[in-house]
Amino acid sequence: MIESAVEELTPLIGTRPACRALGTAPATIYRRRRPPAPHPARVRTAPERTMNRLLAERDEVRERRDHLLFMTSRAVGAAAHASEHA
Repeated sequence: MIESAVEELTPLIGTRPACRALGTAPATIYRRRRPPAPHPARVRTAPERTMNRLLAERDEVRERRDHLLFMTSRAVGAAAHASEHA
């Protein structure tokens, strides 16, 4: 509701004065006008691309990915545990 009032007043007095008059933050209005930024896709390294291609040829991509995620999380946990006790 306040946003629509700001948009009505903006052509007449500008965004900042409209926000000030209605007691809302200009940053909120500017943020809502701007479309959300796209999230960049994670770029895979050459070895990851090769591994995924080879696994896809053998229909093993999902199982291997899940296994790698599990192993990576275990390695991160072990490293954190080791640094706590060093």
